[in-house]
Amino acid sequence: MDSSFKQIGATMHFYIASTFQVNPPSPTENEVYIEDWDNVLIYYRALGSNVEEKVWVDEFTHLATALQKAGHSFYPYMSVGGGFCKPGSKQQRFEGMFVSN
Repeated sequence: MDSSFKQIGATMHFYIASTFQVNPPSPTENEVYIEDWDNVLIYYRALGSNVEEKVWVDEFTHLATALQKAGHSFYPYMSVGGGFCKPGSKQQRFEGMFVSN
């Protein structure tokens, strides 16, 4: 993501439940790998469903502004967009997130 919140690259991440973190299952595809992250603080905004690009830009801008006003430090060039739904549900919920420094 650049300074105007334009996406310049993307990856897909999945959370591995704590039960499996010590000995996670091995990926079966060469392009899939397990990446360890240090403990971090995540700041996020729930965006709802059926989110258009303008909403993503606006909400990341609002989140960045709120964090700066509150004096919180975050890395603005790596944002995380998350989507999830309840099992069996057709509705998906989206969230925009920044990672703390």
